[in-house]
Amino acid sequence: MKPRIVFFGTPDFVVPIVQNLFDTFELVGIVTAPDSLDSHKKILTPSPVKKFATDHSLPIFTFEQFNNQTIKQLSSLNPDLFVVAAYGRIIPLKIINLPPHGSLNVHPSLLPKYRGTSPIQNALINGDSLTGVSIIKMDEKMDHGPILSQWEKPIAPTDTYATLHHLLFKDAAEKLPDIISEYIDGKLTPKEQNEAEATYCQKIKKEDGYFTTDSPPSPEVLDRMIRAYYPWPTAWTKVKIRDSEEKIVKLYPEGKIQMEGKNIVTVKEFLNGYPELKQLLERLLPQ
Repeated sequence: MKPRIVFFGTPDFVVPIVQNLFDTFELVGIVTAPDSLDSHKKILTPSPVKKFATDHSLPIFTFEQFNNQTIKQLSSLNPDLFVVAAYGRIIPLKIINLPPHGSLNVHPSLLPKYRGTSPIQNALINGDSLTGVSIIKMDEKMDHGPILSQWEKPIAPTDTYATLHHLLFKDAAEKLPDIISEYIDGKLTPKEQNEAEATYCQKIKKEDGYFTTDSPPSPEVLDRMIRAYYPWPTAWTKVKIRDSEEKIVKLYPEGKIQMEGKNIVTVKEFLNGYPELKQLLERLLPQ
């Protein structure tokens, strides 16, 4: 019989994982974030994972909290295993240990390096040449459990958070079915993480992308910021235009730039409208 799996996840880049779990095992339920307000349409919008579940007629759970009722609902699915990837919430141990085989987490870093919520951004900010994926058996501590499988991926000079998270989770989606099968069959030996090598990263805030024009980061560091903080919060600053109030200017990959309230354009197009910023941009983005 195929293992019965419940998947916990939310954003678009984990949908390939859900798809492969659906194709390979008996996917008996989806746990995802509640509907959120779309910033453009101003309407409540389901997560990409919830949309997948709806399209495939899977049971959907959007728990506001984990309690005895949660345990009862999840237990009724008779799960063999929980799989977690970018769910976005801390899961208590009583839920993690509910299935006979526990819960596995897909984490986009080479654990124990970069435990926490922003491993990809931190790898880019720090100028790492390698990142990777770790599949761990979850325990009561964040990203702390023993490693079942881990592999490296090179970081290209043009990689951004957007490109890397899709690449890493797509790669995980391809490898995960075999890892799960071997784990359930007892063919994988969990390896404890080396606590002496553990590093941590925090949730990214809008302010993390900010820099001042008076003492901007070096071009190399700014390039890392642009790539790490794309598409959010972006690398950004404030400039004063023609004695008017300050405006936000955002820098994007591939030499794109955006003045507050305007479209994203090339630097050349930008300077056609704001020639007085030429010297500043030459300092920030030397060719």
